[in-house]
Amino acid sequence: MYKQILVLVECLVILFCCISNSRSEPIQNSETLQEVNDYSFWETEDSTEYTNFLNKLDSDDRYTIVSVSNSSYAFQYTGPYNIYAILYKLNDSSEEANIHYKYSIFETDTEEELTNFLSSLGNEYEIFDISIGSYAFQYTGPYHTFIITYRKAV
Repeated sequence: MYKQILVLVECLVILFCCISNSRSEPIQNSETLQEVNDYSFWETEDSTEYTNFLNKLDSDDRYTIVSVSNSSYAFQYTGPYNIYAILYKLNDSSEEANIHYKYSIFETDTEEELTNFLSSLGNEYEIFDISIGSYAFQYTGPYHTFIITYRKAV
């Protein structure tokens, strides 16, 4: 049963990577985006690139961040590798400007560090997303990574 779950997780990660291999900046021409689709998907394997893109996207009133989702995976003997994903949409012209935020990320692989971080986070910060990635190697695991995206109003 464990091997079947592992194979299913690996297939889902591969499918996720194949479908969403877009690392582009937000489309500059809102008319083009409107014609194609109101929603856009972006992903990276680099946490710095992820927070930079979130902050840039948040500062642009033409877009709204809908959701973020982060995950971990491993190959047979290597990893873990993290994937950071953002779903965003073009704002309706009738929407008012949003409050802007400064986004940050915290990553750990232990529950103790996770709970210590959450306990120490000041009231000026808001948790935007907590993602838990699970992965295993051929004979060991499962292991987890905890990825917290948090923000502060600017």
